[in-house]
Amino acid sequence: MLYTSHAIKLLTEEHGTIRAETKILRNLDIPQTERKQSFARLLPFLTLHSKKEEKIVYSFMKLCDQDELRIWALEGKEEHLLMDQLIRKMLAVDISGEEWSAKAKVLAELVDHHIDEEEQEIFPALARELNEDSDEQLAKNYETQNVPENIPRPFNSEKNVAQPYR
Repeated sequence: MLYTSHAIKLLTEEHGTIRAETKILRNLDIPQTERKQSFARLLPFLTLHSKKEEKIVYSFMKLCDQDELRIWALEGKEEHLLMDQLIRKMLAVDISGEEWSAKAKVLAELVDHHIDEEEQEIFPALARELNEDSDEQLAKNYETQNVPENIPRPFNSEKNVAQPYR
């Protein structure tokens, strides 16, 4: 029987949303205003995804029998910390400058690499640890995880920035 994980499907769908924004961020030919809007959409969504992933998925992985999954959970959290540090630096520099553009491109590359590793290496290993019951519980826990109150929002004025992920 071919088994499809509901939890992994949820994560992969969110990765698709994140990738759409990182594609815009990494493209230096796109006007800066569009890249700013992309960052404004990405930031709260990426932050929420990372927090839920750490609390639900990585916590589950740390309990698995596979040593590899436990190590990947620790590495994933470290990669999230690197993303957080870069985001804080992006929020501290002038959005119209080359420094912000460089940081945006590096963030997009870091996020895409992280997603690629999860989808190509971690998720297949995680799927081997799941059965129907544990998968449904993991998916339910992920979907119902409370949203942190302090999701960061970029920039002082949001009236000209589209943010569909609120």
